[in-house]
Amino acid sequence: MSAEAACPACGATFVALRSRWIERCRGCGLLRQVALLAPLAGLLDETAAAPALVALRQANARRSLALLQALGPRGQLLDVGCGHGWFLAAAQAAGYQAEGLEPDPRMVAAARRLGQTVIDGDFPQALDPARRYAVVAFNDVFEHLADPVAALAAARDALVPGGLLAIAAPSANGAFYRLARLLAVLRLAGPLARLWQRGWPSPHLWYFTPATLQRLITGQGLTFCARRRLPAVGWRGLGARLAMDRRTAGVGALPASRWVLAGLLALLLPVLWLLPSDSELLLFRRTGEAA
Repeated sequence: MSAEAACPACGATFVALRSRWIERCRGCGLLRQVALLAPLAGLLDETAAAPALVALRQANARRSLALLQALGPRGQLLDVGCGHGWFLAAAQAAGYQAEGLEPDPRMVAAARRLGQTVIDGDFPQALDPARRYAVVAFNDVFEHLADPVAALAAARDALVPGGLLAIAAPSANGAFYRLARLLAVLRLAGPLARLWQRGWPSPHLWYFTPATLQRLITGQGLTFCARRRLPAVGWRGLGARLAMDRRTAGVGALPASRWVLAGLLALLLPVLWLLPSDSELLLFRRTGEAA
């Protein structure tokens, strides 16, 4: 990513923040990560990923699909970066004809073991250009894309007129993100780096707010139509989620410490519902007559 590149949402320039590896757009406030570290071999514990995320992702899939069903008819659905296939399974149960697209062969195999239809390859190159969908979904994927404008154009073209684009992504307005930013000011940068997945094989390249995401998308043949907060953490899988990153999996030889931290987070969960959400779902409709 070029340091001189203009903001994809408003065209303004970026300025470096205190961390130096995060920049903010001077115009709209969109955040991006620059000067990425090389992927660290063995950093992500793949065996911990599924138990860490499955309960939360399945619950959020049901929340997302309930909103999609309220706004449009069921039909063909594409889940970009479908991962383990949990959203696909929920979509099928809700009456959609769902298929996924996934570049990671391990995730393709995992989703197919659940009986899901998955296209093996990158978005949008692996898609049949003649296929059209009632829904195109990006679940915790859009913030990883190097060129969000090109991805939006491809997603719009893959929708039927009146079709829905669903983007669930972390929010820079969230309570955890604001706390991590404060800790970084106090020279405790670890939590902020963890939220950005810095040094992971697929880090967050962008951190949106609902406002910056709407600004990026609205006007590109897509109109905003709905928004819903999604839980960023849940009761189940907290310990395994902390174990995903081997740098924080147990603080050296003290694996019990992560369970203490998981317990503290669990106690805070009811309070988090009163604070700004760290994950948001936004829906956009392709301009045109209803499908």
